[in-house]
Amino acid sequence: MMAVRKLLFTVLFISLTLNILNASKVVQLPILNRPNSIVISNNQIFITEGINIFVFLIDNFKLITKFGKKGEGPGEFMNEDISLQILPDRILVSNSNKILFFSKNGKYKKETRIPSYVNIVKKISNNYIGFKWDINPKADDFYISYNLYNSNFKKLKELHRGNSVIHKNRSIDIFEIFFYDVVKNKIVIAHRKGFCVDIFDTDGNKLNSITRNIKPIPFSEKDKQDVVSYWASLPYYKGFYESVKKRLNFPKYYPEIYQCRVSSTKIYIITYLTKDNKRECFVYDLDGKYLKRIFLPLKIESPVDHGIFTIYNNKLYQVIENLNDETWELNIYDLK
Repeated sequence: MMAVRKLLFTVLFISLTLNILNASKVVQLPILNRPNSIVISNNQIFITEGINIFVFLIDNFKLITKFGKKGEGPGEFMNEDISLQILPDRILVSNSNKILFFSKNGKYKKETRIPSYVNIVKKISNNYIGFKWDINPKADDFYISYNLYNSNFKKLKELHRGNSVIHKNRSIDIFEIFFYDVVKNKIVIAHRKGFCVDIFDTDGNKLNSITRNIKPIPFSEKDKQDVVSYWASLPYYKGFYESVKKRLNFPKYYPEIYQCRVSSTKIYIITYLTKDNKRECFVYDLDGKYLKRIFLPLKIESPVDHGIFTIYNNKLYQVIENLNDETWELNIYDLK
């Protein structure tokens, strides 16, 4: 009997220990109303919400500053379509027709006008990467191209091109594979079709391509209903769905890639395969060497919900709405 009790105690202890190691930390963020994105760099957390940018300390989650103002003047954002890149000494904010630079505490420094066709700009060395829509009427379809530009935004090189979700016949795909980022003077781009992620140097020379054979995951009728229900639950998406529902392309299979994230040392490529409510993720180093396969405890509401999350120092950070009290929380998980 003592041996059985000892064994039970040992099993219980191991179970509790594993639960502690894998438990998520939850941080209340009552200041948020409808966040859009999260970026973490140098022990600071940056969360965007419309035109507002919140900056928190990662150690105690204290709000350092909040900045952002709508307008067309210097230091102002023309619309809510903003994208952040945290540089070593400043913050780059990409907005319509311009990029703006702020200090780490949110003080406006300068801005540069960019061509209207260049979108979501990120800096790499003395160059920039951005994307543009190709709607050439002579082309067989609409495309998106990811390009390298010089400091004057003259195109230097096309890095990748893929089909747009909106097609020339006016049909619309429901899945958007859209990812590029800059880390340690390398450009990481996910292809818009297939499991392929390219790694480039500062001059746009391809260093490596990460590819895998992924077993197709069927997109079921239930999945379709989940998408429709999700869109119907949100005012913006409800209007979108009603206006374009006859033009939507519901696929036979899920895309090979769900999303990607990069940290200072790793590339995380996430698929649509789930197990125990977790998402499959393949991890590579920045040279494209395979490291391991893990499953991320992402909380996703719908097949077309991209969530608000990032990965930093082997931890997953996801901003989630607590529907019980209608507040936003930051969930943190250790990744093994």
